[in-house]
Amino acid sequence: MSVPMLLALVAAGGAPAVAAGDGGELRVPERSERAAQGAALLRADTAEDGVVRRTARLTNIGNEPASSPSQQLASVDVTVDVEAQTMTGAATLNAAPDPGAAVAVYVGTWDGRSCVTGFVAGAAPGVAQGAGQFADGEQVGVTSTTQGNQVTISTAAHPRLRNTPFECAFARVSVNTPGGATLSTAYADDLEDSYKPVLEVEPDDKMVGARAGKWAKVRLELRNTSRGPASSVRLTATGKGIDVRSTNVYSGAVDARSTEYLDVQVRLKAPKGKKGKKAKLKPRTLTLTATDPAAATATAQVTVVLTPKPTIPKKLTGTYWWGWESTNLQSRAGWINHSIWFVDKKWAHTGWAEGKKPRCSAKVKECVRYSYNPRTGTVKLGKQRAKVTSEGFTFKHPAYKDEKLRVEPLTLPKKGTKLALDLYHQNWSGYCAITCTSYTDYLTMDRTNKFVEGGFSVGSWPGLGQSWSSAPADQRGTYKVVATGIIELSYADGTREREVIGIQHDPSGKPNPAAAGVVLGDTNFYD
Repeated sequence: MSVPMLLALVAAGGAPAVAAGDGGELRVPERSERAAQGAALLRADTAEDGVVRRTARLTNIGNEPASSPSQQLASVDVTVDVEAQTMTGAATLNAAPDPGAAVAVYVGTWDGRSCVTGFVAGAAPGVAQGAGQFADGEQVGVTSTTQGNQVTISTAAHPRLRNTPFECAFARVSVNTPGGATLSTAYADDLEDSYKPVLEVEPDDKMVGARAGKWAKVRLELRNTSRGPASSVRLTATGKGIDVRSTNVYSGAVDARSTEYLDVQVRLKAPKGKKGKKAKLKPRTLTLTATDPAAATATAQVTVVLTPKPTIPKKLTGTYWWGWESTNLQSRAGWINHSIWFVDKKWAHTGWAEGKKPRCSAKVKECVRYSYNPRTGTVKLGKQRAKVTSEGFTFKHPAYKDEKLRVEPLTLPKKGTKLALDLYHQNWSGYCAITCTSYTDYLTMDRTNKFVEGGFSVGSWPGLGQSWSSAPADQRGTYKVVATGIIELSYADGTREREVIGIQHDPSGKPNPAAAGVVLGDTNFYD
């Protein structure tokens, strides 16, 4: 039987869906209880979720009264090998297979009580070459072997057999007659997924600061994202030029879809300098490595930098600072941010500027007078006094007298600055003790002045590429820093907006939008 004839026969073997049956004559009955339970599950797991194979044993058979044992299925074993990217169907018949028939094995997804075909592979008994194709017509090579009462159909490797989350399987025996009459059906049932562990290591911060000679803490999450448990996980931490208090961070099991929250103590090693000179502590890379015999190795890196001793600013004029309130479920939002802009030698603006550098006078509600002593680092802000360093300062909360607010420095980017960042902001609004809404906003910019923001994530920078053009027109466009601290966003839908933008400082005290984040308007974006 030729491949084109076989494909035609497979395609003519009935409708593209078959329901789960309860045996008896060939019909489309209500789904079996087991199949109904399977269809209620949302199966979206892929190889990235740890699935290594999908299997089903089909024993619920319906036969036409006119069929012979050589045309009747007894059972069908279906395996989609996700790692090998192949599908195999081993069909056992009630007698030596009829060479004039074709055996076809289908895999697909549940739609109500029916298994809708996503891929089918078929072969004629005794013929070495079979045929296979996806629902959209893309063909895949198939080989077949016949031994006794069993016909085994095996596909060539194809990436779609790895990436498609098939949920169900069924099989048919059809004869080479006009219309390709179906004589026997193995009714649809669930494909059961088998898993291996999938490990992930994610540090809380890409960059951690350590003072000279002091230990710093690296917080991280060790995750198993699969439904397959990891029984012998080992997490190690190593790095040239870094002392690690315990290089063996974790040893033990990590259950399916669970997370271990861990800390690593690190310290920068003091290199040997020239005689009479102290060597400079350079940034170093800490590598975190998670292994398990059943899982692929997972790694992550953290940059460890020297955090300098805080200094007293020579002046406050022109500087921009931000901070946030301590919040809980009784708060109106997760992030409640505040800013201070020392606009000149006399005035500080304590609200959020609306797309331009604020102007202050006694008539502006958000403006307060201040004075600053650069010798002591003392600022008098209205009626309050605070000690200012390069790391920030603390003063009484403007709304709550018993609460203090800590602010940290931001750098206002100069005109024409190009940014490279891929950040997000998670928050809630409302009162979560009663009801609230949570959301995530994304912000991605590249050095070609493109940006995407809003609820559309384009993935890791610099991967704007095609993702940029596919983002909604009201969430993408081009940006330009038009003045110190002022950025203009020109959206693809023709809208233009100006916002104040401040760059946060990393642990080394330097402005670093990619690692530390930015404050755009009143919203902080972070990695």
